[in-house]
Amino acid sequence: MKLNVLLAPENSSYFNYLNNNSDYINTKNNGVYEEEKSWNNDKVKGFYQSILLSSFSINRYNIKEYLSDENGFIVLNPNKKILVFNLSDLQIEYQVNNTERVLRSLEGELINQQQFELQINKLSKTIDLLVIEFNEGYFEHLQLPKILSETLFSLFNKNTNFIIQKDLKIHKILLDILDHHQNNLGKFLYYSSKVVAILSEIIRLQEIEQPDHIIKSKVEFIKQLITENIHVQYSIPDLSKEVGINESYLKKYFKKYTNETIFEFANRKRIEHAKSLLCTTRLPIGQITEQIGFQHASHFSYAFKKAIGCTPYQYRSRCL
Repeated sequence: MKLNVLLAPENSSYFNYLNNNSDYINTKNNGVYEEEKSWNNDKVKGFYQSILLSSFSINRYNIKEYLSDENGFIVLNPNKKILVFNLSDLQIEYQVNNTERVLRSLEGELINQQQFELQINKLSKTIDLLVIEFNEGYFEHLQLPKILSETLFSLFNKNTNFIIQKDLKIHKILLDILDHHQNNLGKFLYYSSKVVAILSEIIRLQEIEQPDHIIKSKVEFIKQLITENIHVQYSIPDLSKEVGINESYLKKYFKKYTNETIFEFANRKRIEHAKSLLCTTRLPIGQITEQIGFQHASHFSYAFKKAIGCTPYQYRSRCL
């Protein structure tokens, strides 16, 4: 397998030298292919690691010392959507589609099908990159809620690349990936879950930058979800996962665009539906209680009287 890291031009004698003076290991177990190439010679000291799954790969490029007189390069696949994280203590300079860019320590960048190239020479400091490459169809196969899928699609198809600021939660996930010693059977699920966790955190970081119409569409989605499933008592964490907004922002935005809290909105919808059932059906109060998502008839009666000013029985009698 040809590595997508070039420490020298492919047609140079130095490229052949590096390939002939490296240690190479590869294994494949339960749908996870792993490979590692390491160098410890008079030209370069470092290693390249790759974990390949069917829909994505996790790659690490670590160059501790670069001693050659010839420039080296790390070149990433321009036909994929990728996440690049700088794990070193220093900022790195690189190019995306021939445009100079800088990535500070522990920052990341989302690059959408563009040419990434990092040049290495004797003056280069330690380089430590973690790169996640997504194969075509990865996001479609995630089976996420529609609104969350649309958010990811929008994020990965921006005309400008998205810089991921230093974030402790993402850093913790990256460390978990690097320190992973799971048995072969659990590797596929482990790495898959970690990549999804990183995507979730990226959505959390960028949601404050989302335009109003995106935020409003998510609020409308939640309103529709609650209204169409009035028998379900959704928790804030449940709704947060549905639309990819963290809980505090979700509560803030919902209140901003509806002038109600999520609890107030859901309770109002339940009471409205209960009023309709009381007047148009002869269903027992206990059955109505279940249909509108209350666990106990006493809780329903209390909420109903507080909202309407009379008990469900009294309200029904007025309709007859």
